[in-house]
Amino acid sequence: MPVSILLAAAALAAPQYSVDLDDYPDKALAMEKSAAVLADVTVTPQGNMIRCETIDSTGDPDLAQRICKIFKAKRHRPARFSDGKPAWFVERDVYKMFLPGTSPASAIAALRKPDAILEVAALPPGMQTLDANVIVAVDAEGHITGCAPDAGDEVSPVTRTVCANTQTVTQDVFRDESGSAVPYVTRLRFRLQKKDTTLAAPAS
Repeated sequence: MPVSILLAAAALAAPQYSVDLDDYPDKALAMEKSAAVLADVTVTPQGNMIRCETIDSTGDPDLAQRICKIFKAKRHRPARFSDGKPAWFVERDVYKMFLPGTSPASAIAALRKPDAILEVAALPPGMQTLDANVIVAVDAEGHITGCAPDAGDEVSPVTRTVCANTQTVTQDVFRDESGSAVPYVTRLRFRLQKKDTTLAAPAS
């Protein structure tokens, strides 16, 4: 059964991170260094990042090594379920500290692979693929129970298509620090690509 989108009144959301320019290491800032890491992250319902394990990185190596430490040292606004209650948040995504013009966007984007690929009949003119993020709620048994656009996005045909197909991505059961299976929030990335409508030539 497709997961329905939670509309404007819903509060399903990923954490809002409190890292800003004041947290930039002085040396990296003076040398105009930027970096990004692909990391496995866990944030508690209290807004504490208790896990940040780097999988890959791009940009300045020294700054990349410090990104997880910087994020873990801060307290953030926690993820929330659709009823507004704070939630555990678990994801693998890109975390970055960058200055405009210093880190190629393509290198950062390449760190995060899509969780699933959807074939669609059409995309905006000139586009062969389109990446879209959504925020989903997952119950204690690993079933997706809700879906909403990522922060800054609105409900659109793209997010409706993605949310209708979230069940194609298997979710793990998450256990808290006591070992109990608990519901959580995560972020998924889907890559939409145009269906190949080229017909094979008939055999002669």
